[in-house]
Amino acid sequence: MPLSENPSWVLDPSMYTTRVLEPAYMSNEYFFPLPSTHIIDAGPRISPDGTTLLLNASKLDVITKFSTTRNIGDSPDNSVQSQELAYGALVSFLDFAAHEVPNEYPHAKSSGLQTLFKVLLSYVYFLHRSKSPMELHGLTSSTSTALERLVKNFIETLDQSLVSEISKTMKEKLLLALDQVKRKHPTETWGNDTQPDTDLTADDTTNNSTTPRLNSEHPKLTKSQAVEHVRRESALRTLEFYLSATALLPLKYFTTQSGFLGLGPASLLEGDTIFLIPGGSTPIIFAHIDNVLRRKIVDLRRRVGKKGLGGKIPSTEDLEKQIHELEARIGEKDGYQLVGEAYVEGVMQGEVVDSLESQIRRIDIF
Repeated sequence: MPLSENPSWVLDPSMYTTRVLEPAYMSNEYFFPLPSTHIIDAGPRISPDGTTLLLNASKLDVITKFSTTRNIGDSPDNSVQSQELAYGALVSFLDFAAHEVPNEYPHAKSSGLQTLFKVLLSYVYFLHRSKSPMELHGLTSSTSTALERLVKNFIETLDQSLVSEISKTMKEKLLLALDQVKRKHPTETWGNDTQPDTDLTADDTTNNSTTPRLNSEHPKLTKSQAVEHVRRESALRTLEFYLSATALLPLKYFTTQSGFLGLGPASLLEGDTIFLIPGGSTPIIFAHIDNVLRRKIVDLRRRVGKKGLGGKIPSTEDLEKQIHELEARIGEKDGYQLVGEAYVEGVMQGEVVDSLESQIRRIDIF
């Protein structure tokens, strides 16, 4: 009995051709995780019965924690539902930054918080890869201020809410979560969002006619300080714009057993394995067959006694029979199902090639 009607590696033609909501880097050959292996896979081969893809790959790591990008940075309206969605995404993001992201990211020797933002904005780095690293660094160098501003803006929205008790609880938990992030990342520049906003852009600072305007809007700043403030505001607004765009995509950001940070499809779960394929353009996430079976069992147990499609309650006897059949199959095969492609910071430019090349082995994909 197959795990699904079609093998996981057989793509839905409509999704494959339209690439709906697929981040750009996942379909481009700029990134090569294993660029120096020069290994030509004799396969991939397909089993005689057409159900199994035989693939050469090297295991990178296992996903341990994840959270969704949906609704991060959203500006909720006064409705309770809108506020709860935006609040849940923001608190999850803060908790993830406080408990799963180190102060220094070991796989790139960079700020952990800035690395998290870089992962979320990975498609931006792909689109603007022709720019210098310093220009791109400007997007994430103000992440601490951007995070404080996200919380500040959300609290301002809550202050206008009619549901005062709910708003008060949300504000308290948000400020507590932000405080935990600050403690985890003490080397970041916190409390720097003190100057008034300006509607000038970085390009405006090259025009001498803007000098009086700069001086009038920032009377306590020198011209050079005011120019720097405008540039920082421009970077912050760009960062906020791209972050809000990420919030529309069905993706999850995650961390692994070895502390890698990455971005992948919304279907990824804890325990999924990341592999690198010789000649592949991006890391691939697979779910082990045993984990897939266990998840199906959990889903079936949840359905016991509950209404299904059409309002009918499925037979408990039938569900128990399916559960028993699935339990009997655990451990039968050592293979995987395809979950999707991923961006993993510290891997995309072939940084781990030397350590993983010797571990390449054949795996079965069902």
